[in-house]
Amino acid sequence: SSGIEVRTSTSLYDDEWDHFIEFEANGQYEQTSRWAQVKHDVGWRPIRVLALQNEKIIAGAQILLRGLPLFGKAGYLPKGPLILKEKSALLPLIINSIKETLKRHRIRFLVVQAPHDHYDVDRFLLKEGFIRDHLFKVISATTRIDLTQSFDTLLSKMTRNYRYNIRFAERNEVIVREGGREDIPLFFQMMLETCRRQGVRPNPSRESLIQKLWSLFYPKGNVRLFLAEYKGQIVSGLIGIPFGKTFYAWKMGWSGEYEKSRANHLLHWEAIRWAKNKGYRLYDFMAVSRRVAEAVVEGTHFYKVAKSADLFKLSFGGDVILLSET
Repeated sequence: SSGIEVRTSTSLYDDEWDHFIEFEANGQYEQTSRWAQVKHDVGWRPIRVLALQNEKIIAGAQILLRGLPLFGKAGYLPKGPLILKEKSALLPLIINSIKETLKRHRIRFLVVQAPHDHYDVDRFLLKEGFIRDHLFKVISATTRIDLTQSFDTLLSKMTRNYRYNIRFAERNEVIVREGGREDIPLFFQMMLETCRRQGVRPNPSRESLIQKLWSLFYPKGNVRLFLAEYKGQIVSGLIGIPFGKTFYAWKMGWSGEYEKSRANHLLHWEAIRWAKNKGYRLYDFMAVSRRVAEAVVEGTHFYKVAKSADLFKLSFGGDVILLSET
């Protein structure tokens, strides 16, 4: 396109790109250079394909690169590419530039997940020769709460049990407060305990990665830690990433103590209240099973198909969202 310059960047730090992602392109935090810096500590390095007009970013994509045994050099492009709404005609240019970058850097394969609610990007990728991924199990469904509704409406959309549990926790003096960096070690141990009970691998697997996230995201107001206390003991915690118009409920940890206090229900409710009061428009639980989400979208009540963490999240009354597949 006339007047458009395409360039690549391997810089680990890029405040201009981060500003474009959050405030202009309505992107997700996984596309920021700050996220790339967190992932750098576990072996990933970024390369960005940027389209500029008059030296201003108008489109682009950040790819994370890593060498994998047997596969060679691999790329992961989460929640991209991103293009200003009025510049959507640049999509073919960006995809072709990504392909050229892959060849130039000898990247054997690329896993891509289009941004939330950008199904046009997903369809275009398929037209351009990309195929559905069945190897890497990237999250492709979530549940989100519309925070533009009143508090009464938000409560009314929850299950009756959850409304009761929130009131019960309040009556029994469960306290939810914001935590700080000094609380991360305890939170990480609660997260590990939660993963052990659920039989899943912890992600992130090291406390140092949460510390790195905090150091990079907190100064910009993009990370918050909420803690629930009962009888003077911290029993659960939630790390949220408020970014753009959305509060992402990123990671949760529960010690396993005082289940009947219903502290976990009040923990999320207070985070929801905080996000709404700060002007965020969505509260995103970030992950539910694709199988469960598809069943709910087709008309099955979630009580019939959801278990464990999925059941917990869906009971808060949010909308089930099918994200682009990889």
